[in-house]
Amino acid sequence: MKKKFRILFLGLTVTVVLAACRDEERVSPDDTYRAYYAKVIAGRTFDEDVEYHAKLRRQEVQESLQARSANSSQTVEEIENLYLNFTQQLAKCGSLALSEEKVDGDTASLTYAVTDSCTENQNTQLFVEMVYEKGWKIQSDELKITDN
Repeated sequence: MKKKFRILFLGLTVTVVLAACRDEERVSPDDTYRAYYAKVIAGRTFDEDVEYHAKLRRQEVQESLQARSANSSQTVEEIENLYLNFTQQLAKCGSLALSEEKVDGDTASLTYAVTDSCTENQNTQLFVEMVYEKGWKIQSDELKITDN
């Protein structure tokens, strides 16, 4: 009986330790978003960009790209490049300061104060919703500019 108890105890201990290691390995949503933001500034391919986004958002983006391409003279690749260039220029002007981070299990909400070095606007906030899908992924992000 003692041997069974020791084996059971050892199994439970290993399970708890492994679960704790899994949580410790989880990079924070803020760290993940900052890595994405740095990649945007440095330059990335469209495929690299979508790896940071949640599965549902990737599907929405693909559908939107197809629809925009069908309704214009631009190819999907041209629209992707416009997006990459626009977001890169926007990010190069913005400096992020985390104002708030709420993590609830596998969802997170981040709010950043953004200082725009190109226009000197300091009344900008970035709202980011993230989900944990084998790492933190961006579900949505919205930049809001308020008047002084």
